[in-house]
Amino acid sequence: MSLAGVIESVGKNVIKFKKGDAVYASTFGVNFGGYAEYKCMPENGMLFIKPSNLSFEEAAAIPGGSTMALRFLRNGKFITGKKCLFMALLVQ
Repeated sequence: MSLAGVIESVGKNVIKFKKGDAVYASTFGVNFGGYAEYKCMPENGMLFIKPSNLSFEEAAAIPGGSTMALRFLRNGKFITGKKCLFMALLVQ
């Protein structure tokens, strides 16, 4: 479900990304396929520019881990007066 790589080409109407951009993505809801050598993704999908200070391996781990953390936060049973440690990775 998660991947990271370099954009090989873009469609003629794509404005957010260009050939050569390092990106990471989640293929959840897009027929999966994160293990494929090439994957077509919609421009408005869960596709993001990879921060330059992260390796491709680190960036590929972001969608799965962050989605799971969000699911636990939304469905968790929190007790009034207790604390929850939450760390967020902000990306452009």
